[in-house]
Amino acid sequence: MLFAIVLTSCAEQTDDEVKDNIAEQASKNNMTLSMWVVSEEEVDPEIAVAVTEEINSMTRSKYKTELVITYLTEDQYYEKLTAEIEAYAAAEAERKEQQEAEEESKEDETGTGEETTTAPEVETYIDDNGLLQEKYPALEEHQVDIIYIGNLVDGDGNLIVSGQDMYSEFVTKGWLAELDSELKNSSKKIAEYISPTLLSSVKQDGVTYAIPNNNVIGEYKYMLLNQKLMDRYALQGYFQRGLIDGFYNEYIYQFLNLVALNEDLTKVIPVDATYDQCLELLAHYWTIDEDDYTLDSDQFSIFGTLYEDLQSLSRGETVLGVQSLLENEDFVAAFLQLNKYRLDKEVSYFKQSEDQDTSAMSAAVKFVNGDLTVLDAEGYYRDKNGERYYVVPVAYPTATAEDIYGNMFAVSSYSVSVSRSMEIITCLNTNTEMRNLLQYGVEGENYRLDDNGRVVRLSNKNNKQYVMDIYATGNAFLAYLEPQMDESIWENGKVQNRSSLVEPLLGFDLDSFALALSPEDTTITIDEIKGYNLSYSSGYSKDLLSQNEKLKTWIEQCDAAGKGVYIYKSVDDGKKQYVANYYLYNNTGSANFTVVEEPITTVEVNDAGIEVEKQVGVTLVLNYSDVQSSGYELSLVSFARPADYQSKIVCKVNDTETAMVETAQTDVLNFDFYNTDEFTVEIYDDLTIPHIIDNPYLNEVITAWYKDTNMQTTNNVLIWSDTTSSETENYYTYVVYRKNMKYITDLQVLPKGNSGELVLHFDFNGAETTDNSLDVTTQRNYLLYYVRVTTDKDVSFSHKITLNGGDDSATFNPMSATKDPDFVMIGNLDTELVKYMAELNEDILGLIYACEDYASLEKTITTLSYLLNTKTKVSENELKSTYGTGSDAFLKKIKDTVIGSDWTALFDKLRHITHAETMDVLTDTVKTWANGDEYVYYTSPYGIYYAWLETYSYLPAN
Repeated sequence: MLFAIVLTSCAEQTDDEVKDNIAEQASKNNMTLSMWVVSEEEVDPEIAVAVTEEINSMTRSKYKTELVITYLTEDQYYEKLTAEIEAYAAAEAERKEQQEAEEESKEDETGTGEETTTAPEVETYIDDNGLLQEKYPALEEHQVDIIYIGNLVDGDGNLIVSGQDMYSEFVTKGWLAELDSELKNSSKKIAEYISPTLLSSVKQDGVTYAIPNNNVIGEYKYMLLNQKLMDRYALQGYFQRGLIDGFYNEYIYQFLNLVALNEDLTKVIPVDATYDQCLELLAHYWTIDEDDYTLDSDQFSIFGTLYEDLQSLSRGETVLGVQSLLENEDFVAAFLQLNKYRLDKEVSYFKQSEDQDTSAMSAAVKFVNGDLTVLDAEGYYRDKNGERYYVVPVAYPTATAEDIYGNMFAVSSYSVSVSRSMEIITCLNTNTEMRNLLQYGVEGENYRLDDNGRVVRLSNKNNKQYVMDIYATGNAFLAYLEPQMDESIWENGKVQNRSSLVEPLLGFDLDSFALALSPEDTTITIDEIKGYNLSYSSGYSKDLLSQNEKLKTWIEQCDAAGKGVYIYKSVDDGKKQYVANYYLYNNTGSANFTVVEEPITTVEVNDAGIEVEKQVGVTLVLNYSDVQSSGYELSLVSFARPADYQSKIVCKVNDTETAMVETAQTDVLNFDFYNTDEFTVEIYDDLTIPHIIDNPYLNEVITAWYKDTNMQTTNNVLIWSDTTSSETENYYTYVVYRKNMKYITDLQVLPKGNSGELVLHFDFNGAETTDNSLDVTTQRNYLLYYVRVTTDKDVSFSHKITLNGGDDSATFNPMSATKDPDFVMIGNLDTELVKYMAELNEDILGLIYACEDYASLEKTITTLSYLLNTKTKVSENELKSTYGTGSDAFLKKIKDTVIGSDWTALFDKLRHITHAETMDVLTDTVKTWANGDEYVYYTSPYGIYYAWLETYSYLPAN
């Protein structure tokens, strides 16, 4: 509530009136915030009080805010902070529940929900100097407002949590406030002081939840050109005119050739770097570890992106294509030139290893990493021998996760005031006095400045010092210099940050993002064409869902309320309008639950004056079909739509619309019914036979089923179990194969049963056919599922197979524990394709490095460039006509190593690897298995990467 204040002159007021005016003004503004920071050493309580009081003398006058600062060392910080936030969150939830009950009671008594508000009373006091002071409120219990987030290690240097993981965890848990509105208004000054690279990179899904402490980002990689030698061969003009822009440059080749021809190579090394280090400068390589799917952009691969415009090599500005590099003419030319130097029998152009000592030699070309301080005042680099080098940047400062997330301040979502907290964070980033108070303490007591303006730390009477990390306490560029720092570090840092980029793959994890795209994942992605996303399933048991306490309470309340349809709506966030609904119809023992989508449309007139019908929403009709009037049916409907997209939910029982009783929640219900305390169920659906090609046993059995000429619709199920290898768990695998389908057939795999029991229910839905046509959607006439189950030892386990709700026949094929049907697939990532990339790359490298002279290498690279393209299929006859019959041995080596028996498969696989389409239909001829049908590949690594770019809006604007 706001109060109007009329101030009169002091001469016209009594002392009591002056006090009243001060108290009234204070009642509007005085606030106490908690601030959590990390210190390098434990802070002496006496020092903490003195520093906090000095800081508060500033914040009281500037912001009418008082801080209670909690100093903790890194090994204490994470555990104590999270415990405090959790305690406050629990207390807050209890307060809200109590408040809602009181408001409801008040409405019952008065018939209205109106509140009366009175101004809070604010006290003043007379201090030791006889001056009137305002009192500030005490902190609430467990109050957390301003939070430090960063990389935390224990006393032995072991990582406790990275800043990136801590940030992600706090955002996911809803513990951090959104800060963008503050950054656009009262805290907009921050944008003038913090690198835009850091501010833009820290956003999660377009939202800023923390403010990075400004620091020097990354470092340059400089190519150094020996000035004396460049001048000797009159090549300095090419550098000075900017014609030398990197190592792969015709003038560099000319320079190296002259050095090799004219210099004493016992004293001069042409390139003071290894061949592999030079190769790293040529391209970004998509080298994927086939075991753990990690990426290594420096290790050579035939798949990658040629480095061209180095200053645009930043996330959001470039797409790292997965090109077949050997079809890129510029790459081939540079690669051949590099290998020409490697294969030279007369001259050793490169260091033989990174450990080779070349310190006594001059270098024509070498490389160094560092910031601007490694250069002299004239922009040259000088080595320890005093030799001067021209400097060409070949890699620009690139923000890593440590640069961005290593040191930040955020505001708790439970803060008593986000705006007031942001005033403090803004001050730390823009005000030199405040910044150095938190970093060094009180001048004259905790530190002094020497004659050069450098900090000298002082000890108190207890021989204790105030020691903080300069990068963990705010904008580093505003801090006084430590004794060991270069005097130009901050000024050079500002220049460097203006050139900084963001690591193009920062935040991308092939493994985890592929999992996020999996149909079994709970993440909901809005369909841009329909405008919404919908999925549903049914048939859950009360006992299973009751393992979640919230659902258990809801189910019990619904049962107590009697017959009806009940809905538990777990979240509606106002943005994507994501809703995960559990529906309980507790008046049926057997139900066929379906969801029908009925579009909501409007008619609009387009630019051509034509009326066009446009879908602006959807009505979801939930259908329950009764068979008997006792029992229940539990269903799950996940629905997501944009905020401006209309939606309506209607429920019908036996085709008659019925009312629903809704329990609305404001938080996400994170409950995975496939992963409980007693068991886990992993499902891989829509598989193809080529996916299991590397398991000889599965390949043999399923291929035999496929070739079976019996035209009847058949279920074949391989069942594998292992109940002896673990003392605590049992393992089961089901490979479910269904043949001869013409129309879409779905298989729902649902866990059912009670506590201590698991019934795995396989329910087929859809029409079948006895002809051997292909499914109109998948282009396959079979269905293949792979299901892994892990249960506790004491869980009773069984399975059931039904078709459209009725019992379905199947042939069960038990397997011994020694024939584990091992299968690996990550979300939608085609792991077999990753293995193919690794194998093909290894084969190509074998051919390349088997060449002992440049002529044979050039012939091999030319041939591979001809073959490894994604534009034209090459036949064996075409290759023979190019090289003639005299090259039979050479061609056989190429064919046996790269192609095998099928020329078409190479082209198809290359096209799938290098294109963004995620569901290419390709003819299968994998390895020795060839049955003539077509199948749909899962997503290639590039498809996963491209989906990541789209999801987080990292695709370049053009």
